[in-house]
Amino acid sequence: MVCALPADGCAGGAGCAERGAVGAHQPGALELLTAREVAALIKTNARTVYRLMKAGEMQAVRFGRLVRVAKPDLERFICEHRKEMR
Repeated sequence: MVCALPADGCAGGAGCAERGAVGAHQPGALELLTAREVAALIKTNARTVYRLMKAGEMQAVRFGRLVRVAKPDLERFICEHRKEMR
């Protein structure tokens, strides 16, 4: 399987405009997931998701006390941690 992420790894953050991607990301188009939602998607527990965030393995966005994971960041995490089974 090939990852369906942009080559520049852009998840729609503020740096997009700096990379010349003005207008490439529409406001509201970026889906943010809670730790529980991420945990359900990757079939693990929310505590594991928080540990991954704290370790810097999974990128997260913080709004005060709220922590969210952008869907493209979750997809990137999955692609980076994908291993072939023998």
